[in-house]
Amino acid sequence: MRQEEGRLLAGGLLLHRKVLECGNIGYSIGYLPYGPVCPSGHHSTLALQLLTRVLSELAARRFHALFIQPPEDGELLRGSLLSSGFRPSYAQLAPIGSLRVDVQVEEDELRARARRRVRPAAKLWDKYRVTVREGGLRDIPVLARLLGCSAEIHGFRPFELDYLRTLYRELRPSGQVVLLIGEVDGVPLAADLLTVNAEMLRGRFVGFDRSGGAARTAVPAAVTWAGIQWARRHGLRWYDMGGLPEQVLSDMLDRGLKYNSDWPSTALAKLGWGALPFRYPAAVELVRPGVLRLAYEFSRDNPATKYLVHRAEMRLRG
Repeated sequence: MRQEEGRLLAGGLLLHRKVLECGNIGYSIGYLPYGPVCPSGHHSTLALQLLTRVLSELAARRFHALFIQPPEDGELLRGSLLSSGFRPSYAQLAPIGSLRVDVQVEEDELRARARRRVRPAAKLWDKYRVTVREGGLRDIPVLARLLGCSAEIHGFRPFELDYLRTLYRELRPSGQVVLLIGEVDGVPLAADLLTVNAEMLRGRFVGFDRSGGAARTAVPAAVTWAGIQWARRHGLRWYDMGGLPEQVLSDMLDRGLKYNSDWPSTALAKLGWGALPFRYPAAVELVRPGVLRLAYEFSRDNPATKYLVHRAEMRLRG
């Protein structure tokens, strides 16, 4: 998006899909993840006005439903969109928060913060000869295989090999992706594909083959620790550990809790690295026409139609 003088104001990647298609009939759904973003890092008053107008017009002309996840500094943008007719979204298309490790500290302090994970795991790494190396394009099939192992355990649909290969091939020349492979006695058992965005290294796709007693080797922890160190060596500020449940996020940020035994084990494991909680601006949505909006609202609490909404979410995620 540009002003009349041609100066860049903001930009974003708008994804779109057709869902519930039957013949020539279908519903157009759009998704704008973590955007629009501004070169200056914050939205000016003019940018807010233009973005709100453009996104509202797009929602009216091209989509039956438009979902927007504002960027990390997008609270003002979110407020502007809400005032123009958008509503808070319940579609859960993106994580509401995450845990992040500040890697720009002294090495000793970084180790001290991560002692709950590193100290017990280090003994296992020595015992089982665990190593972590940086992979390349030839290792993408290894990543795909390990993702398949995790998908089978946790019940999600893994991304296809061609998608992973294309993602790596496109981002690697600009240094925006890194692939870490964790091995036990030279056998790949864990992998993590991470992307670089500004000062952030963020884990995207994690795979682990826990068969044959591999779970007791702590190789995933070795991959995580290698990622934290990689981020520090390359001058980044944060290592993002991924999504955080709403209850944990609320307990930590709103209630000031540092520990709760009722939190999921995945969240407790991330806290062991000395990570700090972060809340994203909440997503917004605009669903039209009114009859579709009513059906969408009804589906939130109806098991028979929740499946259709879930399918739409999966299509938006690719």
